[in-house]
Amino acid sequence: MREAGAGVTNAWRMARLDDVARIARLSNSIHILFPEREEVFAEKVRLSPEGCQVLEADDRIVGYILSHRWRRQSPAALDSLLGELPAKADCWYIHDLGMGAGARGTGAATEIVGRIIRAAERERLPVVALVAIAGAIGFWRKLGFQVVVAKGLAAKLREYGENAVYMELTLGAAGVASPS
Repeated sequence: MREAGAGVTNAWRMARLDDVARIARLSNSIHILFPEREEVFAEKVRLSPEGCQVLEADDRIVGYILSHRWRRQSPAALDSLLGELPAKADCWYIHDLGMGAGARGTGAATEIVGRIIRAAERERLPVVALVAIAGAIGFWRKLGFQVVVAKGLAAKLREYGENAVYMELTLGAAGVASPS
């Protein structure tokens, strides 16, 4: 993994509630067309501490991932509260992965996705799922995620933008290596 520049050590840690404002600022600067309220981020941090991580540099959050147990082929709506996580989850859902400019290309994103995959495996979930937007499909494909086309998904993806696709990584599948 390459050094990410001054102060970035590629050390991920669990997000805390006092990180939420900084996560929201970074997210809303990256995903300008898809802003989300701070309370949406805060709820995810409360509901899924292991699945919500931040990457810091010089006391600034330069990367984050928000993920949680969920239901397959049912992407969580943007800027909406979940209420609770499903008791009978059948996937680990990556709601958002955001990397500031100085953290891109360092390997930090691949590292945190690997950690999330291992969390899903510990929970004995068969799949990690996500919605890829705005040209991110190639990144996710390199990690083994595949586009899933299923009845009813198109309507759920509309709010994510014209080129959004739902993707899944089947855990334990032959030929799929967990990123480390």
